[in-house]
Amino acid sequence: MKQSELIQKLIDVSEKLNKEAKVVEQFPLEQLYHRPNEGAWNALECFEHLNIYIDIYNNFFDEALAKAPIIMADREIKRGYWGNRFINWMEPKEKGMTKMNTFKSKNPMGKKLGKDVIQHFIRANSRTIDYLEEAKTMDIQKAKCQLAIPLLKLKLSDALCFLITHNQRHMIQIQKAAL
Repeated sequence: MKQSELIQKLIDVSEKLNKEAKVVEQFPLEQLYHRPNEGAWNALECFEHLNIYIDIYNNFFDEALAKAPIIMADREIKRGYWGNRFINWMEPKEKGMTKMNTFKSKNPMGKKLGKDVIQHFIRANSRTIDYLEEAKTMDIQKAKCQLAIPLLKLKLSDALCFLITHNQRHMIQIQKAAL
């Protein structure tokens, strides 16, 4: 896939996530507090988890884009070894998702949350879309991006895919929790 195609795909997915978040925002609070099973996050906790990560990664994207070289030609995107592993690991599967544990510092379980976390997500995700628009003129294959896992960097193209795949995964979880 060419860089321009990947970026447009990620913009389209992110815009769809914003639309889905706006639909969920209309649900009554009781529905958003519903836990699909004991120990599972409710919809608002899922949004809070997304907000924690999207804020971290948007800062990383800002730093990476500031240092990224200008793109000279629209070329094929090739995932790096770690990027491929992380994205495949995070990707929602048809037969359900791989169970994962989050870092304790990123776990919103039990926090008192309101619908403002949904608005936070929409604003932060819109900021990600802005970074994607900016990335159209940058070489996201050559630029490196920090990860929430210290000491590890990915190609900016992989980091963008990873965050948006993470967002997709949890939007599915939000919809299951709230319905």
